[in-house]
Amino acid sequence: MSVSLRRTVVGPLLALTVLSPVLVLTPAPAHAATSATVRVNGNLNVRSGPSTSSPIVGRLRNGQAVAVSCAVTGQYISGAVRRTAQWNRLTNGTYVSHAYIRTSSGISGCSSAAKPTTPSTPTTSTPTTTPSGGAITATIRVGGRLNVRKGPSTGYSVVGRLRNGQAVAVSCAVSGQYISGSVRRTAQWDRLTNGTYISHAYVSTSKSISMCSAAPTTPTAPTTPVSAPLGEPTGSMTQAQFIAATVPLAQQSQREYRVPASVTIAQAILESGWGKSTLTRNDRNFFGMKCFSQGSIAISCHTYWTYECCNADGSNYRTQASFRVYSSALDSFRDHGRLLALNSRYAAAFRYTDDADQFIVEVHRGGYATSTTYAASIQSVMKRYDLYQYNR
Repeated sequence: MSVSLRRTVVGPLLALTVLSPVLVLTPAPAHAATSATVRVNGNLNVRSGPSTSSPIVGRLRNGQAVAVSCAVTGQYISGAVRRTAQWNRLTNGTYVSHAYIRTSSGISGCSSAAKPTTPSTPTTSTPTTTPSGGAITATIRVGGRLNVRKGPSTGYSVVGRLRNGQAVAVSCAVSGQYISGSVRRTAQWDRLTNGTYISHAYVSTSKSISMCSAAPTTPTAPTTPVSAPLGEPTGSMTQAQFIAATVPLAQQSQREYRVPASVTIAQAILESGWGKSTLTRNDRNFFGMKCFSQGSIAISCHTYWTYECCNADGSNYRTQASFRVYSSALDSFRDHGRLLALNSRYAAAFRYTDDADQFIVEVHRGGYATSTTYAASIQSVMKRYDLYQYNR
């Protein structure tokens, strides 16, 4: 999220005046193919999955047109067009990195980033992949010890350690936090047969690893555990349920970063459209956090077409922007609190941590959103739903 990001609330919100529409995500309709063009020096490898560890099944030349079905999160790539962890699934089931793709239309997220379909272009040799229910033997390459974790990021708790050269049994792979290791740089994490995870950046194997059917959805909180009785906040909840689900997350952020919980909840309501925004549904991004860098909490980035303010005539202009992707709602809330706490332009707000109304006024003055009514809109939400009761 740019600290001066112009926002549009996506989805049904409140019967009150909120900020003007300036950030509209426009993904393609579900399952509709999007025309795109390859931009590469030489040829672009087409792969059977969303990482360079997946077998090459074809190549595309510069300027070649392709039909994109949807997008998934995979290995972070620095390419000719952009740097991103987004990979595009083509209509034949193969994958190309979005780092080398130009398109005038948004690309919707795939309904599942699970096991890719069999590509229509045959490979010249048949790679050995993980059979269903099988395991791949791999070797650890690390200076010192490699942490084994409960989930696919360094935000999960350490449950063991592996030494250099140790053999492990890998069940399947998931997309997680981007890691630069001794073997490679990648966002792939390997799930071991006991259900724990290690970064593929430290793993050597002669066989490719198939994608897991699903990544875990419940992370271990890095500090004080949080329990939301209704689970993570989602757009399918009632407004009362959504607020109840966000309370423990906002209070966790308040304990860590001193941002009043009422402010965080109100911002989540407005900026995610009660959990119905594209960013929230696809990427668990409740606050429109842009991905100029991945940061220490997000797991990857996702590129969208957006509308931002403003042309000389006051109209919005269309551009591409990359937004942070999170493994959990809690991580999104923590990253929001961390931004406010560590950015010096919001320092004045932290003189008013016991006055939520003035806190958001100072955050607004610091450049968080350009709408002249932003602070008033947040205050209105806090009052309407009595969110002050959750500040503690």
